[in-house]
Amino acid sequence: MINARKDKQFIPLSKTDLSDEEVMDIYGMIRFAFEQNHPDNMVDASDAYVLTVFPFKRGNTVPDNYDVVNYETGLFDGEPALHKVDGENEILVFD
Repeated sequence: MINARKDKQFIPLSKTDLSDEEVMDIYGMIRFAFEQNHPDNMVDASDAYVLTVFPFKRGNTVPDNYDVVNYETGLFDGEPALHKVDGENEILVFD
């Protein structure tokens, strides 16, 4: 995984012409890779287009106050990637 700081070639999965099966395959790979690289974070998603990252492990005590980070799933130069939703233009590319 590399961290790219530009988003000119980022294409959200929601804006591709990929089949539902292709979208789910890419999403599954992105989620698995992210979880492997961030074992201290819980990851959740309501669909294949946004990945929500919590600052604690699944099964741990949930703090009263915490912030989540949302990433849009997509492709960056044809590679599976996550784009941080908060406007920082942070892109994580999975090679």
